[in-house]
Amino acid sequence: MTTHPAKKISEYKAIRIFIRKKLIWYMLPNLVFNGFIPYYSFENPASVALFKGEFCFARFILPMALFIPLAITVDFLKKATEFIVATPLGLEGKLDSLNTSLFLRLGLYNGLTSLAITFIGLLFIHYIVPPKYTFDGALLACFNAVFACLIAVYYTFWSTHKLNSLIQKSDTEIKGQ
Repeated sequence: MTTHPAKKISEYKAIRIFIRKKLIWYMLPNLVFNGFIPYYSFENPASVALFKGEFCFARFILPMALFIPLAITVDFLKKATEFIVATPLGLEGKLDSLNTSLFLRLGLYNGLTSLAITFIGLLFIHYIVPPKYTFDGALLACFNAVFACLIAVYYTFWSTHKLNSLIQKSDTEIKGQ
């Protein structure tokens, strides 16, 4: 008798619809707010530095790189867990070991990782451009908005994958008892 591998949570139609709705919910506000707020906050939108000045680009992108992954990971894992428990898919008992502290730890890990990668990328750009070089504020605001959307999409799918692996792990622990 062969055992079939367990279905991934993204293979359930109800969960796929839930993921699509959450993706739209995460992407659209990030696109709008992370594009307009930096652009209208720059002192001189025609000349924006990466690190220098009160209204530099790092002031907007670094907190965003920390808080978007943190918020999306915690929010998505919590709401997806609640959705799976409320929907009769046969996965309810596998989610007993998941709690908010686990979600916060995963979110903090994602946020700090994203912050470190973004900071290293900004430092690299800062050191390859000539001294006193400035960027166009509209271009940086567009980059910030697109980057926020990409982070939102990536960490939504990362959270989906992580939730699936946690369910698979709990499934093997249940079978092993």
